[in-house]
Amino acid sequence: MYCTKTIFFVFALLFQLAATTRHCAAQTGAEDVSAYRPKYNLAVDQIEATNNAQITKQPFAPKLDVTRQLNAKLDSLALKNKRFKYAQGYRILVYTGASSEEVAKIKEQVVALVAEEPVYSIYKQPTFRVKVGDFMNRVDAGASLQLLKKDFPNAILIQDQIVILREKVSEQK
Repeated sequence: MYCTKTIFFVFALLFQLAATTRHCAAQTGAEDVSAYRPKYNLAVDQIEATNNAQITKQPFAPKLDVTRQLNAKLDSLALKNKRFKYAQGYRILVYTGASSEEVAKIKEQVVALVAEEPVYSIYKQPTFRVKVGDFMNRVDAGASLQLLKKDFPNAILIQDQIVILREKVSEQK
């Protein structure tokens, strides 16, 4: 008995579904809905005049302009940053050894190759080191490293504390 009721219900549901799909299939054409659209009595000229009046009534004025405050903050940060003379950067290590005469010769060769970069000779007991440049990033150091690699094949790029050159920073801006 339970089975027959279920089968009857399924058939009734399928019959109703088929009738609905036939009704929807008959309405494939476009319907005319113009009767339901709202109608306005204003002419096109009146609409344009109203729109133009609204535009002219509202002049543009930025309400949240923070340029003045931002410039003041940036100026104060620039003053604070002028105190710093050193930063983490990169230098090229050209020579490491125990001979001070060798350091003097290498320093002259390096100055001849890259005259625009500063050359530092550093002594930490028991070794002498010759370092070149004050580079803020690896990309800047790469060009000078390639020049120095021709005469000094053991030259390497190292991280070091560098002197901040204010002239170079102001030229980049």
